[in-house]
Amino acid sequence: MSNPRILFWHRKDLRIFDNQALIKAFSFSNAITSTYILDKNYTNDFNANSRAWFLGNSLQELGNNWKKMGSRLVIKEGDPLFIIPQLAKIIDAKFIFWNKSIEPYEINRDLQIKNFLKEKNIQEIRVFSRDELKQDEMRKNYKNSKLKFIIGDVRDRDTLKNVTKGIDLIFHAAALKQVPSCEFFPDEAIKTNFLGSKNVIDSGIKENVKKIILLSTDKAVGPINAMGMSKALMEKLVLSYAKKFELKKTSICCVRYGNVMSSRGSVIPLFIKQIISNNPVTITDIKMTRFLMFLEDAIDLVKYAANKGKNGEILIKKAPSAKIIDVAKELFKIYNKKQNIKTMGIRHGEKIHETLVSMNEMTYAIEQKNFFILPLDTRDLNYKSYFAKGKKREKTLKDYNSSQKNISNIKLNNLLKKLIK
Repeated sequence: MSNPRILFWHRKDLRIFDNQALIKAFSFSNAITSTYILDKNYTNDFNANSRAWFLGNSLQELGNNWKKMGSRLVIKEGDPLFIIPQLAKIIDAKFIFWNKSIEPYEINRDLQIKNFLKEKNIQEIRVFSRDELKQDEMRKNYKNSKLKFIIGDVRDRDTLKNVTKGIDLIFHAAALKQVPSCEFFPDEAIKTNFLGSKNVIDSGIKENVKKIILLSTDKAVGPINAMGMSKALMEKLVLSYAKKFELKKTSICCVRYGNVMSSRGSVIPLFIKQIISNNPVTITDIKMTRFLMFLEDAIDLVKYAANKGKNGEILIKKAPSAKIIDVAKELFKIYNKKQNIKTMGIRHGEKIHETLVSMNEMTYAIEQKNFFILPLDTRDLNYKSYFAKGKKREKTLKDYNSSQKNISNIKLNNLLKKLIK
């Protein structure tokens, strides 16, 4: 990858860095050819060695000048939800986003939300969460009458009663997701991931919601940590309710997937920060593997569940996997860096390998090109008839886990380039 030019977008009402931090950020690497700044007043803080030039007073002027230089790679600081649509049209560029508070997944999320808002058959999207800051940012960024924002917690049944009235589909993603945190506060994980999910299901059924889709994780398969255990219980809850309410108006199903690359708290943004800052790259164990999935793939799985998922099914998206140490090494190649790798040791509750489908589940899983489907077991507690009429298991299958058939380094490199370019 050739040395990139760096574009710093500074909105006067949103200062992300103080002056010294900004100077340090753009002076750390020889890989940076040039730095261009939109706010002319801000250039006074740079010395001659900072390689900073003023590029334009307006977005249009900046874009035109940038396009003339033939730049293809942009690192942008600031709020992408304001700048991307306009600037992308002007410069037709690929973007690398780098910001300690704004991560690549937020850019992809923005594009996905806009796609949903464009769909004519969607009349209203209700965003229910505890995060008033994000809700306020979304309200200001999208300014779309289809989006309705409600502050609340899935732990609170009373609030959910009003939220689910008149809704056709519920996508339940609220969860405590950090494995080490849940190890220290397992009771909180249960309150949100299990009891909160129960509240969502109860409320949806009471209001005759057509379909409830709950998001699960590979950590729910053979769980060894509180986060995975709480999610496994959530899946069991879905199966239980699907049997109870099979003839009612509401259909309930789950989607299960592994790591979404560059999502908040994931390892790839951490590695990139460490590489660019010339710090040692920290991994927990050299043998550790993980599934790798783009945000778009995760959303496709949820859409598939909304359109095709049946009552009580668990739908699982197939995904490539890789050793975490190989991810770090391929990022070194992409950024043309040579750095030390520091092994930190496994964190609380972590697995060496993650599993998306267990060995037992594989015996009845329906395998498709891109998915596994785990159908609902409709048997009741009267086992006598099933012992007499049961089918003989024909073969023993292996589980579908991240240690199997890791992708080649070439494919991994291309996948990472696709992610960060």
